[in-house]
Amino acid sequence: MGHHSHKRRSSQLKRLLLHHRSITSAEKALAFAQSAERKEIIEMMGLYVEKYEQISGKDDQVKEVEAILGEAVSVLSNCVWLNRHTIQRLFSYKRRILDIIERAFRRPSVPKILAFRFVRLLVLLCQEDQFSSILFEFRDIISCALRWVGSDDLRSDELSFFLRLLRCAAHCGSRACRNLLQLNSANVLAENYPKQDCECRLKTVEVLLLVSAAAPDEHWTDQILTTEFLPKLMADVKGDCPSCSNCSRFPSLKRAAQRLLLALLRLDGEIKIQLCKHGAIEYVLQCCKKSEARKDEFIRALASFASEAYSRQMMRRTSALLYLAEIFERSDKLQLNELLLRAFVCFRAKLFHCLTLFLNSNIGVNPFNDNSSVNRSLSPWKINWCSSPNSRSEFSAQQMSMESSDESSSFSTDSQVTAVREVETESVLARSEKELVHVVKCHDMNDCCLCQRLPDYTGFSSVLSNDEFNSVSLCLTLLSSLANQDSLSHTLCSTNVWHTFLALAVTMHYPYEKLICILKQVLRNRNCVELLIENGVCSLIFKYLINPMHQCDNCFALTTAGYDLIATLNHEDETTRYVTKTAIRMFNYGTDQQRLLAACSLPFLSMHLSELHFTGGIAFLCDRLILSADDDVEQLQDVFTSLSVLYHRVCRTGDNTDCEEEQQHDCCYPQNIDEKNQVYFCHPHSDSAIVADRSVLCSNSEFYTAMLEGGFVEAGQSRFSLVTDEFTLRCNELLLHFLHGCYYCSSVRLRSSEECIELIHLASSRLCFHVVTHLVDKEVGRWLSVTNVIEFLRIALSHRIAALTEKCMELLFKVHFLDFALIVDTVKSVAILGCADEFCLAAKELFSNKLLSYNFRSTGSNWPRGW
Repeated sequence: MGHHSHKRRSSQLKRLLLHHRSITSAEKALAFAQSAERKEIIEMMGLYVEKYEQISGKDDQVKEVEAILGEAVSVLSNCVWLNRHTIQRLFSYKRRILDIIERAFRRPSVPKILAFRFVRLLVLLCQEDQFSSILFEFRDIISCALRWVGSDDLRSDELSFFLRLLRCAAHCGSRACRNLLQLNSANVLAENYPKQDCECRLKTVEVLLLVSAAAPDEHWTDQILTTEFLPKLMADVKGDCPSCSNCSRFPSLKRAAQRLLLALLRLDGEIKIQLCKHGAIEYVLQCCKKSEARKDEFIRALASFASEAYSRQMMRRTSALLYLAEIFERSDKLQLNELLLRAFVCFRAKLFHCLTLFLNSNIGVNPFNDNSSVNRSLSPWKINWCSSPNSRSEFSAQQMSMESSDESSSFSTDSQVTAVREVETESVLARSEKELVHVVKCHDMNDCCLCQRLPDYTGFSSVLSNDEFNSVSLCLTLLSSLANQDSLSHTLCSTNVWHTFLALAVTMHYPYEKLICILKQVLRNRNCVELLIENGVCSLIFKYLINPMHQCDNCFALTTAGYDLIATLNHEDETTRYVTKTAIRMFNYGTDQQRLLAACSLPFLSMHLSELHFTGGIAFLCDRLILSADDDVEQLQDVFTSLSVLYHRVCRTGDNTDCEEEQQHDCCYPQNIDEKNQVYFCHPHSDSAIVADRSVLCSNSEFYTAMLEGGFVEAGQSRFSLVTDEFTLRCNELLLHFLHGCYYCSSVRLRSSEECIELIHLASSRLCFHVVTHLVDKEVGRWLSVTNVIEFLRIALSHRIAALTEKCMELLFKVHFLDFALIVDTVKSVAILGCADEFCLAAKELFSNKLLSYNFRSTGSNWPRGW
C-alpha cells in the first residue's frame, strides 16, 4: 500500500512540475521541498534534463528548452534555499547532480539565465563541504563559469554568484587552485577586475588570495601581468577610488587588496617589478612608518623587494634601503634581523655594515664598532698578550716546544709551507740582576693573550645560546655563498671585513671551523690575491691569530689556524708563482700606499729570499720606521710586524744570546808602573789617586793620546781630576780599569744597567773602542731589556755603535708582539733625539748584513710555522 502511495505522489509531483505552468516556481519549490525525498529530487532533475535534451535540437522550441531548464534549476535552488535539509538529502547524489549540471554546460551554448541558475544552485550546494570538496573535478562547470565572468552580459548581482562559485572551487585546496589556473582563471579575473564594482572586486581578490595561498609555487602571476589589474589593485590598496569612497564594502575591499599585495610580494619575478612600477615600495614604506601594530609585517614585505635587481634599484632611489638599515641597527628582534641580513646580501656595502653590527650586537665582538672606513677599534693590538703577573714589560724567553698537531688544511702539507711546528721564544734578560722574570704559560682562557677578553668591552661570550649560534651560522652561510661566487668574492677582501672576521675567530669557538673555511675559500681565489695583498690581510691574520710567544691550548689552536690561512694564500704553482709575482708587481708599480702594503706582505709569502731585494721592499719598510705627528700608529705596527716576521725568517743565527758568566778573579790592575809613564787621576774629595800607565792609555785611546802627548792644553801634565761634569766617579774608575785589561775582575763588575749605559757613553766619548766592543759583546746582554732599550738605543745612535744598535733592534723585533707601546715610545724618543734617519739606517744595515750572510743557494724559503 505504501509503495502505491509513493508512486502516486511521485506522479503528482511530475505533473505539478512539468505540466502545471500556471503555478509559480516558489509554490512548486515549496511543495517539492516539503514532500520530496532524495531519490525524487534526482528523478525530477533527470526529467528536466531529459526534456531539455529532447527538444534542445529543435530550433522552434529553443525558448521552451530554456524555460524548462530554468524552471528546473530554479525549483531545485529554491528547494535548497527554503529547506536546508534538502542539501543533506543530496549528499549521496552529489556526483550525479554535478554530472547532470556538467552535461548541461557541455552544450554548445548555454542561456545566461540557465547558467546563472545553475551557478546559483551550485553556490548554495557548496555551503556544505561535501559538495565543494569535489567541485574542482568538474572542469566544464568551472570553464563555463569563467566564460560568463569574462562576458559583459551579466549584471553585478549575477556576476557575484559566478565569482562566489570560483571562490568555492578555490577553497578546495591546492589541486583545485591548480585546476583553476590551468583554465586561465587568473587572467580572466584580472581582465575584468577594473570593470567590476566593489562587491565583485572584493570576491575577485578573495579568489586570488586563495590561489596565492594554495599554489604559491605556481607561476600564476604571469596571467595577470598583461592586464590592467595591478594599477587598479594598487589604487584599491591606497584607497584612490573616488567612485567607491561611499560604498560600504570598500573598506573590506581595501583590506583584502592589501593582503593580496603582501601575498604577491612573497613571489619573485616580473610581478614584483611591475608592483614597483606602480608604487608598491613607496606604499609599503609608508605603512612601515605609520603602522605600529603591523610594522614587522610591512618591514618583511619591504625587505622582500631585495630579491629583484629592478626593485633593488628602486630601493636605492627611495629611502627604503636606508630605512631598513636604520631599523636593523635599532632592532633587537633576532628573527627580523636575520630576515634583513638575507635582504642585504644583494647590497654589498649594507651587507658587511650590517653583518658587523649583527655580530657585535648578538655576539659582542666589538660593541663600539662604528664601521667607519678601516676600523681601528677592532685592532688586534688592543688584545692583551701573555705577560708576567708583575709587568708586561718584564719578561724573558724560555726555550719551549710544542708537539706538532695534524694539519687542518690540505695546503699546509705543501713543500713550501711544511716546517717543524715548534713554539720557541727568544732569550731576553730581565731588569733584575741574575734573575729571569718568566712569562707564565697560560692554561686558563681568562689569563690568555688571544683568549683574553678586552677589559673595556662587554658582551663577550665563548658559549653561544641556540639563537646566537644560529644567527652566526646564518651570517657565515651568507658569507660562504658570497665566497663561492667569483663575481662577489672580492667584496670579502676589504680590511674592515677581515677585521670583523678575525675578531670573531678570536672570540668565538663554535662557528670557528665554518669561518676558517670561508676565509680559506677567499684566500684560495686567485682573483682576490691583489685585493688581499693591497688590504694587508697577511698582517691582519698574523696580528689577530698568531701568538709568537707563549700559548695555551686555545692560543695554539688559533695560531695553527693563522699559519694555515697564510699557508693557503702562499700555495702557488712553482712555475707561475702568481702570488709572489703579484706582490712584487704591486710593489714596483703601485701607488705609495699599495707599495707599502705589498712590502708589508712580502715577508709572509713563501718566496725565494733572493726576491726580497734589500734595495727594494726591505729598505722601503725600514724607511717607514719613522712616526711623525700625522702618521697613523697602525701603519708603524704593520711595518714593524712585517720586519719582525722577516727577522725571524732569515735574520736569526740560532746562537744562544744568553750571556755566559765569565770566571771572576782578583784584580789584575798593574801595581808597578814606571815612574816616567805614571799618570795620576786624583779623587775630588781626598788625597788619594789612581795611577795609570801613560803608554797603555795612549795605545788604547786617541783621546788620551791627544790629552797626554799633544793637542790638548793638558798635554805634558801628569795629574788630572778623576771626575768630570758629565760622568760619575765610579764610571771613570771603571774605564781606567778596563783600559788596563781588567775585563773580568771582581772589582769592576757592573752593578746596574744605568752604569752600563753610562760606561758605554764614557768609553765612546773617550774613543776607547776596545772597551766599547767588550761592553757591547759581554755586558749589554746582561742588562739590555725592554725597560731600558730606549736608553741603550739613544747611546748607540748618538755614537753610531752599530753592534749595540743591532742588539737593540733585534730586541725590538723579538718583543714588539708583547708590548707595542714600547715600540711607539722608542720611535718617538728617537725622533726627539734627532736620530730618526740613523734608526732607519740601522735597520737597513741589520737586514743587509744578515741577508748577505744568508745562504741563497737554497731554492726557496718556507714561511716559518714556529718562532
